[in-house]
Amino acid sequence: MYPGSRIISNEEKAQEMLTKTPFGKFLHIKTVNPRKSQSEMHRFMTFTARQYLDNKNLNTFVSTRRLPGSSSVINLWTEEITYETQLTFPTLMNRSEIKYVHTVKLSPIKNAVKALIEKNEELSALEFLIKQNLREGIDPKTIASGSVFGNLSRILAGTVDSPVNGGVGQYRAFFSMKSSGFSVAGSNYGTNSLNGSDHDGTDSNVPVVPVDPTAPTAPTAPTAPTAPTAPTAPTAPTAPVSNEDEEFEMNVKYLRTSFNNLIILLNKLLKLHGALIPTMLQKQHQAMVELFKKNFKMEIKELKLDVYTTVVLVLVVG
Repeated sequence: MYPGSRIISNEEKAQEMLTKTPFGKFLHIKTVNPRKSQSEMHRFMTFTARQYLDNKNLNTFVSTRRLPGSSSVINLWTEEITYETQLTFPTLMNRSEIKYVHTVKLSPIKNAVKALIEKNEELSALEFLIKQNLREGIDPKTIASGSVFGNLSRILAGTVDSPVNGGVGQYRAFFSMKSSGFSVAGSNYGTNSLNGSDHDGTDSNVPVVPVDPTAPTAPTAPTAPTAPTAPTAPTAPTAPVSNEDEEFEMNVKYLRTSFNNLIILLNKLLKLHGALIPTMLQKQHQAMVELFKKNFKMEIKELKLDVYTTVVLVLVVG
């Protein structure tokens, strides 16, 4: 299609060539994904409704690359490049010119939210496909031997077996974190007054003259001036919460919601997996269930999930 063209795979080199265009024909090829909505309303839609909206008027795509220097999810920074095309896909020629490019850096908390959303959508898609097959009357044994069930087994095994320094369990580290400067400073510093003093306004060093009723009254000693009270120190002002801190707090709440949704999904899919898996593989399934109960014990208790009841599938032939 493009004879004589050279393929450029390096992102930095491709960006440099846009400003210093060399002679010749060059192709920069990279994988992109359709941009999906992460709105609050999007979370409560059904799987089919989300699919429809994500693929309607499709003209925005994203590509993400990991920035160097990260060692875990809590310091993982990425660069997200958004491409907006002239035409919406699918197009007649399956291609369109790019009219807009926008590059942003995603913080660790945003990357965590994005990763959990993608994991939940992946599991929801598998649940939908398997239940759709069951509704269509396909034999459970046939489903268990298919590729969809194989993908479900692989993803469940990798998700419930969450190691200490990896897996989805590592996102819990964000729940107790606070953004830089988020802690509120300020308390009453107290005052420098004469609290607790029995000072009555007189000088105790002035001698007392005895009173003789026949003698003239002795002059009264002058009253010593009262020591002035030290001014009260002003209360330290409360540190204002910045927009970045509010956004961080909102993302942490969003992450916790997505994490809880993941646990609920895992519980449902483990039951479905146990109902479909062949008898000879039941021990492997039970091992996954035990890992799930062990690694997500706290969330299971908080969400009051039933992890003991099993699902029995009944095939009804009409």
